[in-house]
Amino acid sequence: MKITILLLTFLSSIAFAHEPNELTTLRATNEALNLRLAQLLEENARLRKSVGTTVIAQAGWKSLSTDCDPNDLRRVLTEGSGRQFNATEWLKRNARKCSKADLQYIAINIHDWTSYAMYDAIRLANFYADQK
Repeated sequence: MKITILLLTFLSSIAFAHEPNELTTLRATNEALNLRLAQLLEENARLRKSVGTTVIAQAGWKSLSTDCDPNDLRRVLTEGSGRQFNATEWLKRNARKCSKADLQYIAINIHDWTSYAMYDAIRLANFYADQK
């Protein structure tokens, strides 16, 4: 019986001796994870802020160039026949006034402004954007 008590005491003391090391490891891991989380939250905030200033942030329908208005092309397509000819003619007339960002915006969004295929207009907008 004495041997069993001594054995239990010895084993329990070994278990308690390892607990502080485990707690220290857990605390260090927790601190490292908290630091990484803070870095990721900071990066996320920075990226969200930068999205507001990029071309894609034109969802507010604001043109980056004062002489070019992609919404004018959108109106031509939605109020008119919406055919590709209208889009390519508009691009030929207005591409010089548009910034590269405006032309990229048009190329990305023109397919949403009409039910017609806009392959030539998209290629033309990308071509003009590449020339800038």
